[in-house]
Amino acid sequence: MLFYHSRVSASIPHQDLRFEQIFMNKGRYCWPKYEHKWVRTLTQVTTSGSDEPGSEFDTHTEDSPLPAPKISISIVVPAYNEEERIGNFLDSLVNAVPNSTEIIVVCDGDDHTPEKVRSVGGRVRLLQFGSRLGKGGAILEGFKVAKGETIGFVDADGSISASEAVRLALMTSEQEPCVIGSRWVKGSYIVRQEPFLNVIAGRAFHFLTFLILGLGVKDTQCGVKFFHHFTLKSIIKKVTVNGRMIDVALLYQVKLLKSRIIEVGIQWEHKDGTKLRIWKAVPFMFATLVALRVIHSLKARGKIPDFSRISREIRI
Repeated sequence: MLFYHSRVSASIPHQDLRFEQIFMNKGRYCWPKYEHKWVRTLTQVTTSGSDEPGSEFDTHTEDSPLPAPKISISIVVPAYNEEERIGNFLDSLVNAVPNSTEIIVVCDGDDHTPEKVRSVGGRVRLLQFGSRLGKGGAILEGFKVAKGETIGFVDADGSISASEAVRLALMTSEQEPCVIGSRWVKGSYIVRQEPFLNVIAGRAFHFLTFLILGLGVKDTQCGVKFFHHFTLKSIIKKVTVNGRMIDVALLYQVKLLKSRIIEVGIQWEHKDGTKLRIWKAVPFMFATLVALRVIHSLKARGKIPDFSRISREIRI
């Protein structure tokens, strides 16, 4: 395997992880191909999806924004009006993940997505909200109840396959606390490219992100990111963006924490039906970049109060 490392990014070629090779030995789950790095000691495994008092989900307290980890991987799937696509994606995700994984689907739309999620059953847990949260708000709500040692999210549209999401989750550890998918590093493969104007807008946004925030990540908006729970616990209260800028907000906080960000080349495919109108969103995304930088700078100097209420209104 070839690795391409830089200060904040690395590219690792796509690999087909064969989870049927998982074996158990005295409570230790191990993927033989990656035994030297990803060995998880599990204290409790759950696939029930129960949220009754006293269950494994009842661990959140006001003193801690994240429950203590009881399983190895938590995958949050934000799903706003995804009834046409969510069923197939969840089926593939359930089949791809190790047994010690929970899948949390956060629905905040007005279609039949919740019914589609319930029909999958198994280890899939549904969080349903009656009002629009925004992509970032949905992800943060999922993070609050996630119990995994590794916690992350993946888009529901299927542009990133379930096996790719799990591959990145397995790479995340206390030594590699933030692992993100990228379409712009070595090892990536684009099955179907997005519209040309979207590509241009994305490259321009990448330049602005580096210019304004100093974030040396080549692809901030790729819809799969995983964090070690210690890192996520350190930054989650500081993330106050509810819209599509959640990716940048999370990565910016990881950067401020001086933790390492690993970019991994993935297989990606553009899917029809995207709800983002790129040119309509660009002004709001630019304003959010500036706000993130200004608010952080002023807070660091102790000159202004917390602006979380204001920034939470940004829902692109």
